Amino acid sequence: MSTKEPIRMCRSNRGFTLVELLVALVLGLILVSGILSVLSTNKQSFQVTENIARIQENARVAFDVLSRDLKEAGETPCGSKLVANLVRLRPSPSTIPWWSDWNAGTVRGYSGTTNIADIVPFGTSKNNRVPNTDAILIMQSDSNSASILSHDATAMEMVLNSSTSVTQDDVVIACDLQSAAIFQVATFSDTSKILSYDKSFTALNCSNNLGYPTPVNCAAAPTKNFDITYAQIANLKTSFWYIGIGSNGKNSLYKKRITKRKDSSGIKITTDTDEVLTNIKDMKIQYLTKNVATNTLASSWINADNSVFDAGSGAWTESNDQQVVAVRFAITLQSENSISTSNTLIEKPLVYAVGLRSRDTLFQATP
Repeated sequence: MSTKEPIRMCRSNRGFTLVELLVALVLGLILVSGILSVLSTNKQSFQVTENIARIQENARVAFDVLSRDLKEAGETPCGSKLVANLVRLRPSPSTIPWWSDWNAGTVRGYSGTTNIADIVPFGTSKNNRVPNTDAILIMQSDSNSASILSHDATAMEMVLNSSTSVTQDDVVIACDLQSAAIFQVATFSDTSKILSYDKSFTALNCSNNLGYPTPVNCAAAPTKNFDITYAQIANLKTSFWYIGIGSNGKNSLYKKRITKRKDSSGIKITTDTDEVLTNIKDMKIQYLTKNVATNTLASSWINADNSVFDAGSGAWTESNDQQVVAVRFAITLQSENSISTSNTLIEKPLVYAVGLRSRDTLFQATP
């Protein structure tokens, strides 16, 4: 009897059906779609966080640079308020450059409709001022000052006590407790510490007399010998803050300042324009005043074009009874990128106020 097992037919291997492949493909697409959605959401969240962080950083920097300038507005090393000004755009004996016109006001505001063409004009090119944005001019002495050991008004020389940031051709402000004077340095020796201001060797000085007041045409200016017990000297520092067209085509916060530049004819006093912060869309500025005659603080903030600052009232000068004691900024900051669902920029308003230390009547009680 045969014991052979019957031959079993091997069943062929089966593959995936078309339906199974389609189901697997759909499941894979759902999985990939979910992963991409998570990645997209995370990327958008990162962009939002990054842009908000940049806005916050710009807000801190804007507050720091503007408040630092404003707090020291009108300050001299000696605190003197009477300031003679020898600086003129020669050969004109009566044209005072905007960056040295101390007696026109050490804080001067400009509304968004006021075009100051001689400083920064309205326009659409890089560095031009953006229309309908406010601007402000601030003047002060540099914080790095030196003492005056002796002053020979006849020889037009001063001897300083130490090395200083003052160098030849700088525009400086010297003062004692009675008065101050703005003039250009003719020569300065870092070895002997002797400073000369002889107008014959400067491009800007209209007189050799440092007494207050300086006549408009500089004729018969009073003489002045600084009291060396308290006399100080420092560079003049002027800043014009405004919103301009930035290097990226968007609005930026700008600062125009005094500087020196050397060319084929020598060293000249001129101005430089610095793009301080990008993506600053707008700046509105208001002012709080106090009547120095009645010692009464105003009850509301006013704009630069308010009648309080009309020429007939004394404008921004010391002769105006209504003196600015605080400044309030409203700055609109923008994100670098369009990141919202509507593809628009994030905007954040920033409002802060700064008191002027040189006019500390703000902090005195009003009777």
